[in-house]
Amino acid sequence: MSNKRTNYAINSIRTVAAFAVVTSHLRALYFVDFSDSPSTDVVTRGFYLVTSLGHQAVIVFFVLSGFWVGGSVIRSMTQQSFTWRRYGISRLSRLWLVLVPAVILTQLLDRVGTWLSPDSHVYSGSPSYHGVIPSDGATNHLGLLESIGNVLFVQSIHVETLGTNSPLWSLAYEFWYYLLFPLALLALSRRTRTLTRVALIVVLAVAALIAGPEVLALFPAWILGALLAWQARRIRTSLERLNRITLNLCRLVALTLTFGAAAFSSAAENNVYLEDLLIAVPTLFLLATFLIDARDGRLTSLALRPLSNAAEWSYSLYAIHVPILTIFAALVVPLATERWSLSPSTLAWFILLAAGTGLAGFLFSLATERQTGKVRSLVDEATRRASTAHPDRESTRSLDLR
Repeated sequence: MSNKRTNYAINSIRTVAAFAVVTSHLRALYFVDFSDSPSTDVVTRGFYLVTSLGHQAVIVFFVLSGFWVGGSVIRSMTQQSFTWRRYGISRLSRLWLVLVPAVILTQLLDRVGTWLSPDSHVYSGSPSYHGVIPSDGATNHLGLLESIGNVLFVQSIHVETLGTNSPLWSLAYEFWYYLLFPLALLALSRRTRTLTRVALIVVLAVAALIAGPEVLALFPAWILGALLAWQARRIRTSLERLNRITLNLCRLVALTLTFGAAAFSSAAENNVYLEDLLIAVPTLFLLATFLIDARDGRLTSLALRPLSNAAEWSYSLYAIHVPILTIFAALVVPLATERWSLSPSTLAWFILLAAGTGLAGFLFSLATERQTGKVRSLVDEATRRASTAHPDRESTRSLDLR
């Protein structure tokens, strides 16, 4: 639910990024590749361009995550109120409350879908889907090891992502960034004692080894968001000196640069980490221009509020959309060679499928994401009582930074 402290504009960016991921996977599963499209007119080119930015949207997510989560870590450490207990409860409840049900749902949908349509390419496997689903078949990735590994955030690092749910790779990256960032800050803090610093460096090194080089390669994108949060007050003060026309022009330039960098990265198709970081930089400037919210007029506020509200269930949508789209694809376009070309009727189906998947994400969030606050309170109360009952444990709940 939006309130006066909610930044409509930044929340809306989060929603747009989530639907960019959904539509990119939807198009890959249901539509022929652009090279196989019978038409190459402006509308078709625009459709394929806009629906090719899923991976790039995840980089935007990383910057946003660094801004929100990294920013909260910096604030709590500056106020000397950071504790691993509260931080762990906050982060793990956020991740697991959606991830665990998503793992269960993926197992259910993929197994039912494979039973209903075992010969469909979406379940038997095909390289035509460009990695959106496993090219060697979903059932090869539905084992107990994959399920446990995905819940423990080592998917795409030490185990495969579960079944058809390829987007879960980024949740592993998020988890390790959540862990690495406070470890690094505490290790660098002047208030940290020498022995504690050594222990932190050892844990940090072990965590980095487990995460691996691919995870670490995108860590700078996440850190950029945290740096923005760190300097947010100064940036906001500078923005307040600008008149509305100049500020909106800066926003337009930042938006153009972000979209341009994403389009360039998508067209290059190299998945080079440098390209991903080049997306993160203009995203940083885009978010910076919206540190002063855009709801400075009634029409703008009315336009942004629905998008801002949708951000509250965007994580749920992200975590379940591919298994849902896949099981419908097995019934509608089971073979890669049967995928659609763009036309008014297939575009209508595209919109309907995107809206239906969005509705599924919203309904899923009511039982998961929407309950995060309640679950955090319950777990926090339980751990607090346990700590009170064992004072010796309570004394070690946070690091001594003095």
